Amino acid sequence: EEFKKGADIAKVATMATSTDDNVKILSLFTKFKGKKIIAICMGKKGEISRMGGLILGSYVNYASSKKGKGTAKGQLTIEEINQITKWR
Repeated sequence: EEFKKGADIAKVATMATSTDDNVKILSLFTKFKGKKIIAICMGKKGEISRMGGLILGSYVNYASSKKGKGTAKGQLTIEEINQITKWR
């Protein structure tokens, strides 16, 4: 565990093979409440983890300038992130 090793920020990024993987990743925000974490699933099936991470307090969020220009499948656009954070 990164925090046990003295890290100030922990990051977990994994490829989602099912939608259930999002639940596992998003549960890290509860497990490490109050800690600085980045937890995402990549790929089309991982999009919900990127949205959920925004809502649950991900320390950093990755975004592309426009749809289809991301560095990883499932990456949200700046516009989408702005919409989600306004809702939050």
